[in-house]
Amino acid sequence: METLCQVVVPGAAGSESMEHEIVLRALQCSDVFVLAGLLDEVRHSAPRIAAEIGYVLARRYQAHAALAHGEERRRWLSRAYEYGSESIRLLDHCSLDTLEECATRFAVLLGVALPSYIHQEVVRDRLRELEV
Repeated sequence: METLCQVVVPGAAGSESMEHEIVLRALQCSDVFVLAGLLDEVRHSAPRIAAEIGYVLARRYQAHAALAHGEERRRWLSRAYEYGSESIRLLDHCSLDTLEECATRFAVLLGVALPSYIHQEVVRDRLRELEV
C-alpha cells in the first residue's frame, strides 16, 4: 500500500491536542474533496493547519491544470488560485515570528510534499504561476 501522507507534529500535549487530532484527520483524507471539506471545517479553529491544507489543494489543482488544455485548464488554475489565496489569507492571521512557528505540520499530504517551513512568501513563490 502506497503511503500518501506523512506528518510531523511538534508535541501533541495540552492545547496542541486539537491540532494533533486535525492533523490525523487530514492524513485520513483520501481525495481533494474530502480535504477541502476539512479545510472548511477547521479554517476558524485551526487556521495554521488550514493554511497548509489550502496550500496542498492549490498544488494539487495546479498539477491538474498542467495536464489540461483550454477551458478545463482555466478551471483548474482558478481552483488552484482560490486555494492558494486562501492559504495566504489564513497565514496572515497566524504568528510566524520564529522557525518553530513556520515549521510545517505535514511533510507530505495527498502526495504533495510541503516545504519544511511555510509562510506567505513561500506560498507565493511556490505558486508564482498563479500570481497569488
